[in-house]
Amino acid sequence: MNYVVIGAGGVGGSVSAQLIEGKKNVSLIARGKHLREIQLNGLQMETDRRGKYGIYSIEVSDMENYSGNPDVIFVCVKGYSLEEAIPFISSISSPGTVVIPLLSIYGTGDIIRGNISTAKVCDGYPQLSAYIRKPGTICIKSSILRVTLGMDHRENNLSSLSAIAADLNESGIETIISEDIRKDSLWNYFYNSALSLCCLYYRVRVGNVQRPSEYREMFIALTKETTLLGDALGFPAGPDFIENGLAFLNILNPDTITQLQRDINNGKTSELDNLIFAIINMASEKGVSMPKFSKCVNKLTSPKMRILKEKDMMMKKIS
Repeated sequence: MNYVVIGAGGVGGSVSAQLIEGKKNVSLIARGKHLREIQLNGLQMETDRRGKYGIYSIEVSDMENYSGNPDVIFVCVKGYSLEEAIPFISSISSPGTVVIPLLSIYGTGDIIRGNISTAKVCDGYPQLSAYIRKPGTICIKSSILRVTLGMDHRENNLSSLSAIAADLNESGIETIISEDIRKDSLWNYFYNSALSLCCLYYRVRVGNVQRPSEYREMFIALTKETTLLGDALGFPAGPDFIENGLAFLNILNPDTITQLQRDINNGKTSELDNLIFAIINMASEKGVSMPKFSKCVNKLTSPKMRILKEKDMMMKKIS
């Protein structure tokens, strides 16, 4: 199969590198300095598992210069860039194309399905910690590289999903096909949100939350609050939701800084709106009280913190 990976950040760069090493046909879509550096010097990887290495046989271009007929499109952009990627996804899709979003936010499959009728859209999410350390270089700070894929329960099963999962597994990407992808992706989203909010609130690294501490207790409290929202949304938590959340936490390198923190610290546009405010808005719509979430958000939006910039929720560097 011919794969296109849209987005060359932590997730897209890591997935592309693994697929290429697995001898799969991959085209990577990047932009700016990151694109130019990859074109000149290959994609450089810095990992906990394998150390440093380079991927040199890589087809990489921007959206404007890509020409191909992909069988599978992995969408690995940030949530705030999804809308601008949709016209490109539509332009390279055909009725046989499978589109799989790999974002940490919830509901991306629905967004793509609502805008594209020429392809079969699955749902999915990644579990890894990776980021662009500098143009052309991806740093992976987690012990595993895992993706979960699935079809919306309202759609028919897709036979090619098993073949895609086989390609990913052969390439060193642990792949799970979920029987209830909407529920699983929601709970992964909740775990990501709770951890991102906790680390941002205290300004700590993941290792502080992994150890017994007030940070860990806050992460657990935030996770528990999301169960109330899950109930209201029709996706009740299972009996092991806290244990699963802590297991999610433990796959990360203790030295990890969440992507939300990293973007805000660097003065970049972040997913604060998608990861945090979206949950507050959903809770408000469903009449669910989330006092711990609200406490953390109120601090982050206070004048002293100066994170938000006017109404568009663009980020400033934490003072």
